[in-house]
Amino acid sequence: MKRRNSILNTLFILGCISLLFNACKKDDTSPNNGLLGIPKIKTQSYVFTSTYMSSKDSISTSIIYDELGRYISSQTTRNGIPYFTGKIVYTDTTALETYTYSPDSSIFWFFKLNKQGFATSVRFKDKTTQKLRYNNEGFSSDGDSLIIENGNIVKEIDGTDTIITSFYLDKVNTIRYQNLGFGFLGNDNKNLIKSRIRKGTVMSSYSYKFDSQNRVSEQIITSEDYTYHFYYTYY
Repeated sequence: MKRRNSILNTLFILGCISLLFNACKKDDTSPNNGLLGIPKIKTQSYVFTSTYMSSKDSISTSIIYDELGRYISSQTTRNGIPYFTGKIVYTDTTALETYTYSPDSSIFWFFKLNKQGFATSVRFKDKTTQKLRYNNEGFSSDGDSLIIENGNIVKEIDGTDTIITSFYLDKVNTIRYQNLGFGFLGNDNKNLIKSRIRKGTVMSSYSYKFDSQNRVSEQIITSEDYTYHFYYTYY
């Protein structure tokens, strides 16, 4: 499956937690709307274990937001050692996201934004470009056919490939794009994922722990070959 998770998962697993939207738009369709009133994630960490690896790898990122609730910078450590820094520079129609590992080593994503402040394309350092598309419900479909129920993507169809996702309908998703300051990617699932199934086989299952305000403090993703533990704190 493509759609927005292809980008999000790449950033997440690298510890590159950011992205962004229009700096100036404040109309009713702007992704800035409502960002100031929702919980903002302060730190996001993960520990990865795999049947193919004998050691654990721990990545932790601290995130800073601007007065509009958008990501503007981050610092990431790997196993407690400084790893890289991130930042985003905005204009009315673009957003340049950069991660710096050393003075001579960096990667970037260059986003073009429409009048509503949503990303329509992203160009990578190797000069390849990926277009970003949204369905009528505001979810980034990227060419997939999406079935939406109760504000959640319950089925993704891409040619002959189908993924079915179940949700904890009594649990509010507090680790959405908006909670991380990059609502420009469109809508995200309203509730927390329980499992993802492809061709009758469970690809991954999800469990959670919560803080005193019912915000996600830990997300555990398991499959046959790996386990991720994601940890969150909030401002």
